[in-house]
Amino acid sequence: MMNYHSYAPLRRALAANAAFSLITGSVLAIASASVAPLVSVNASPWIFAVIGAGLLLFGVFVAWLANRPAPDPLLALAVSIGDLTWVIGTAILLAVANGTLKLVGMAAMSLVAVCVLGFAIGQLRGISRLYVKDGDSRFRVCLDIHSRGSEMAIWRNLANLGAISRFAPSLASSSLRSGTEPAVGCIRDCVDKGGRSWSERCTSIDHEKRTLVMEFLAKEPGFPFPFVEMSGGWSVREGARGTVVKVWWEGTPKFPLLNALILPLLSWQARRQFPAVVSAMSGESNMVNQRPLHPVIAPC
Repeated sequence: MMNYHSYAPLRRALAANAAFSLITGSVLAIASASVAPLVSVNASPWIFAVIGAGLLLFGVFVAWLANRPAPDPLLALAVSIGDLTWVIGTAILLAVANGTLKLVGMAAMSLVAVCVLGFAIGQLRGISRLYVKDGDSRFRVCLDIHSRGSEMAIWRNLANLGAISRFAPSLASSSLRSGTEPAVGCIRDCVDKGGRSWSERCTSIDHEKRTLVMEFLAKEPGFPFPFVEMSGGWSVREGARGTVVKVWWEGTPKFPLLNALILPLLSWQARRQFPAVVSAMSGESNMVNQRPLHPVIAPC
């Protein structure tokens, strides 16, 4: 179940950003003729009116996002990137056009940039906190996929560990190391269609509860993912509307400062790829007149 309380810091940062953008945009759009000469003798009022209109549209979008119970982290990341672009653009403008700008204009632009930078940092921290599991070093991401396929069929194919590439379109090959069976301790080697390779060790497989946990061998040479240590797992159970397949990952990223970028992208990639995997495992792809699977992804 989604923990909406974990979204509170992100929603607060987005709400503050929206309010500031709407106020600033209104001032620029309504009073552009008065603002322009305060910034520069060469400034045209219509430029500030256009900027104000853009800020109003931006503010409306951010307000809509902030008022959602669970704002999409990828959209929040896009807003933050937009904020950082504004800050960088302001710095460049102040550097190249300081000879034509008035002191009050430079001060106002700097103050706005500082505020926008604060919103971006708050939003990025809010995004990162969504995925925190233990303290500030580990993350956890979950994906729930609702399927009309058979619980037993999905688990049977999932438990056949070496055959995952038969169901995952992104994988070129997968196999268990020689002499091993699908059981605790076996190692699965995977290669994706981009040529990246990695290995996973099974640490838990429960056929009765239909749960599986794999540990990525992150310390092996050439491990392609930006994590110091990482594990993932599956569970298959009957739900109110059919079979529910949960896929999850947790671990410690190599670059904690990039959590707000890496983790939403990991979630987005999972949302794109894993419904097709579950569909193939269940045989849904061969059913006629069936709607696509409905993935629900969230920090957990």
